[in-house]
Formats: sequence, C-alpha cells, structure tokens
Amino acid sequence: MKISESDFLLLTGLAEFHFKFAEYVREADNDLFYRAIDYAKTYTQVDGMKFDYWHEDPKKFLKEMNEVFVKIQQKFDRLVSKVGDSEEAKKIWMKKKKTSNDDVLGMKNYLDNFKHHSKSLNFDHFDMADWENFVNICKHIDNDAKFIEFAVGQIKRVLGSDSDLVKGLSNG
Repeated sequence: MKISESDFLLLTGLAEFHFKFAEYVREADNDLFYRAIDYAKTYTQVDGMKFDYWHEDPKKFLKEMNEVFVKIQQKFDRLVSKVGDSEEAKKIWMKKKKTSNDDVLGMKNYLDNFKHHSKSLNFDHFDMADWENFVNICKHIDNDAKFIEFAVGQIKRVLGSDSDLVKGLSNG
C-alpha cells in the first residue's frame, strides 16, 4: 500500500508526538504510564492491526527490532556496493529516506526508545538469542558511551567478563 507524502508526514508526526508524550509520562509517573497503556489497549481497536507492547514481550521486541535494523543496514550496504562510494551512498540515502548526517539510517528514535526501555529489562532472564539481539541493537548506538557502559555492565554481571559479547560490544 502506498500513501501520499502528506499522509506519511501526518503519520510520522503523530508517531513522533506519541513517543515524546509517552516518554514524558513515563519519566514523570511510571505507574501512570502503565495504567495509560492498559487504558489505551482497552479502547484501541483497529481491524487488521495488533499492537505489541515492549514491556509485555521484550523477547519479541528485541528480536523484531534487531531484524528491522539488520534489514535497514543491508539495504544501505547494498546501496554502498552499487554506488561504490560510502559518502555518495550516504547522500543518496539521506535524500531518498529524508534522514540527516546525525541519523543517516533513520534509527535514532528507535534507539532512543530502546535505550530508555532497556533499563527496565530483566537481564537475568535473557537467553542467548536475547543477548545477541540486545548486543546487535547496541552496536548501532555510537554516541552514548554511558549507555554502552551500562549494556556491557549487564553482560558482565550476567554472562561474565569473558563473554564474547562483552568483547564484541566493547570493540564495536
């Protein structure tokens, strides 16, 4: 299904507003945040659409977020291969996807949401697939040393300092 640019901009604006509003409510009153989700779920019915909630199924969320990022990165890598120059590919990508130098692949909002919600994950219940998805997502965070330190700390705490995931994230 293709939508007009004005409809796309409207949907993008609504999603951005939603993320910012939800982020503010969560920071201001965490209990209210979850009550508001329950309320919205009760009264939001859209035929053919199912809403998933990060806090209800973090395993699924991590897996799907990682898959989306892999697909975006693969598309960008194919463009780089086709064009032959990464800087030229960036320019083409940013123009086509309406992204910026600060967020070339267009993942910033997703990563900000991920960083915010990651602090409430129960890392003690992660299986290896969860850890791999978590680390692969973290590899896209290149401007937040404090968060990477948090992520590495969780890996060390649960899997130990010798885990290859620690090395991969610390080097990546």
